[in-house]
Amino acid sequence: MDSIVKIPIDQLYPHPDNPRKNLGDLSELAESIRAKGIMQNLTVIRGRRGTDEEIAQIVKLAGTLSDDNELERNALAEIQQQIENRWVATGYTIIIGHRRHAAAKLAGLTELPCVIVDMDPREQMQTMLIENMQRSDLTKFEEAQGFQMMLDLGTPVEEIAEKTGFSETTVRRRLKWMELDPAKFKKATEDHQISLGDLDRLSQIEDLNSRNECLDKIGTNDFDMAVQKAIQKQEVDRNLPKVKEWLKKIHAKKLKDSERWSSSYDQIGGTLYLEKWGEPGNLPKEGIAEEPVFYWLGSNSYEFNQLRLYHEHKKAPPVKRSQEEIEKDKAVKAAWGKIESMASDAHSLRKKFIDGFKVTRKNEPQVMYGAVLAGCYNGINYNAPDRMEFYRLAGMTDTGYIPDREEKFFTGLTKIPEEDMAKLVYAMFGDNPISSAWGTRSSFPGFQKNWKLEIIYKWFSLLGYKISTEEAKLLKEDSGLYGDPELYGRGEEDGEV
Repeated sequence: MDSIVKIPIDQLYPHPDNPRKNLGDLSELAESIRAKGIMQNLTVIRGRRGTDEEIAQIVKLAGTLSDDNELERNALAEIQQQIENRWVATGYTIIIGHRRHAAAKLAGLTELPCVIVDMDPREQMQTMLIENMQRSDLTKFEEAQGFQMMLDLGTPVEEIAEKTGFSETTVRRRLKWMELDPAKFKKATEDHQISLGDLDRLSQIEDLNSRNECLDKIGTNDFDMAVQKAIQKQEVDRNLPKVKEWLKKIHAKKLKDSERWSSSYDQIGGTLYLEKWGEPGNLPKEGIAEEPVFYWLGSNSYEFNQLRLYHEHKKAPPVKRSQEEIEKDKAVKAAWGKIESMASDAHSLRKKFIDGFKVTRKNEPQVMYGAVLAGCYNGINYNAPDRMEFYRLAGMTDTGYIPDREEKFFTGLTKIPEEDMAKLVYAMFGDNPISSAWGTRSSFPGFQKNWKLEIIYKWFSLLGYKISTEEAKLLKEDSGLYGDPELYGRGEEDGEV
């Protein structure tokens, strides 16, 4: 057993690489030490990290030595190692006991009981990291930083996992976080209560700049929307070369923006979205290249993610339209496209929230409140609940007419776990990706208060949902999304239409 020695407190130095940077409130521990003394010894190593001035003096000393004799050669080798490690032989560095040391200083102690050990840098890092983790003293940022230091010292991921008690998957996840901007990551973990799920979602974003931009919003109401957009852009960027190669293969010709608004071309099928390229329902029609194909690849002023295909219009001669009419038509379509895209994104967030929501005894009253709201809304308005979602939750794949359909349906409903009942309530609202805009597609979208969405968000807020800035805009008449920009004095700069 290592012997305990008393070391003057002014000869003890905190380890500069200690993973735990914030020692917390030391007043209670200092009071206990003042009353009872130190009850547990510190673990230290000989020497400490030198100051710039001390290392400069050692470098100067090394310049006076030569390798002419063995004694000076050995001394020079030892000094070079000190310089490389920025290490001086005086004093002791704390491995275990940083809080006790700091509190003892506050308590006015002059010496502390210590055990002196020999450890290489990797062993020092492992010991400090494990000791802090066993006490649950580290923030997620400090854990990740500690793993990175161990990796930098040559410790393989498998050994880090074995030494710290974390799984290899967890270690790799933490190391992935260290790719983030350190200052932003540290600030985010200090300013917000961040879940592991939020950090893992950040890791799905491959572009580091985009990941750091989303990190700025973590812990805020806009985080989910920012991540969703970043991942969408990532998929668009990944699929764009495939789309261009396919267009080249069918010899498609690109249309100018003004050409596609004219009556010279007819759109083939619906809009294809680049982030979903190749998925069912997002494929070009078969036989599309039997006659010349034209395409437009771009955005609706909201997101660069669309492909539209055209054939030449054959049934009627082109209609002469003024440039003013074309520009008006473009602005109207852009306004509708923006609202529809925002509404679709908002619906995705609502669906994702309810899919991950679990009913507990604590939140049962709030879930019941939503069921009452849905029932009342359906009682005074014609509203179609989401029948397909009902069938899915009941475990039915055949939604057509079958003799025992009701029996299968309600038998399936009774098997739904209580924790998933909020999904049934949500399906009662018949929520869908349609915004509160109204009017024809030939005029600018008008505003109409969407009571269904108002009620859903009211209910969701009781369940803990945080509405994003863009979702809130869809519910406001003065958000700049609705009406003729010129008529209402909201141009591109003000209304972002």
